[in-house]
Amino acid sequence: FIQDDAFISFRYAENFAHGHGLIWNIGDAEPVEGYTNFVWTLLMVPAVYLEIDLVIWSKIFGLLFGVGTFIFTFLVSFKITTSKSAALLSIFLLGTHFSFSSYITSGLETQLQAFLFTVSIYISLVLLRFNQNTKKSWMLYLVLSLLFSLAIMTRLDSVLIYAVLLPVLAYSIVTGESKASAKLKNIFFLKIPGALIIIIWLHTKYLYYGDILPNTYYIKSADNTSLNRGISYLSLFFVSYGLLPFFLLGACYIKIAPWHSKPYIMLLIIIILIWVAYTLKVSGDFMEFRFLVPI
Repeated sequence: FIQDDAFISFRYAENFAHGHGLIWNIGDAEPVEGYTNFVWTLLMVPAVYLEIDLVIWSKIFGLLFGVGTFIFTFLVSFKITTSKSAALLSIFLLGTHFSFSSYITSGLETQLQAFLFTVSIYISLVLLRFNQNTKKSWMLYLVLSLLFSLAIMTRLDSVLIYAVLLPVLAYSIVTGESKASAKLKNIFFLKIPGALIIIIWLHTKYLYYGDILPNTYYIKSADNTSLNRGISYLSLFFVSYGLLPFFLLGACYIKIAPWHSKPYIMLLIIIILIWVAYTLKVSGDFMEFRFLVPI
């Protein structure tokens, strides 16, 4: 399917490609940031130049990011379980999940965010496993920092996952056995490049739109959120897909999992719990389980 909200990004991309800037209406006295997915909107711009249908273009990118998410889900699962069968099962369950598969071709940035999350988690697990004791580890920290900036510019709520990953990785660097100079180098590449990109982006947004938050934020924040609505949203998700038994299976697996896998599992659990708390806070979403696709 194609979600009607996707056409917001399409309209901004068309106006930008035609030289009018990232605006909704040509000729408005003040530009309004009516999109919430800067990177995804920019990805739509080349289609206008190439005269390719934006719906088709968005679905191509959605499929590419969907395949990428499957690949890195396999890698994450294999790194935790060291079992190819378990890793294959994980992507089978993910791929046959109706909501996940549907949003691959929705025209929205949802699948891009899921892809960036999954790649970031995989790289983080690699760095934690080897405890940054390689000469070229700074390159992985740089990649992770860039992924951080891309995810934030794709959706601002992506900051939640990095609020977990970055402190954990920074602690791993500080407590590692590397030399002080190597530690400083790794911390620099983990924190600074991504932070600079985000600061420049937010400053540019402020100069262009007069605010760092999109217009839609103020519209949605004016609506009273409801904890009960958020609980109903999550409950419907778990019940609809029969996911409750997986909590029991997960608890059993934690007990028998290899000792080196348990910190990884706990890291993922913390990320999931924080995202679930966020979903409760914002009362879910009017689109069918879209907020839960990234995790």
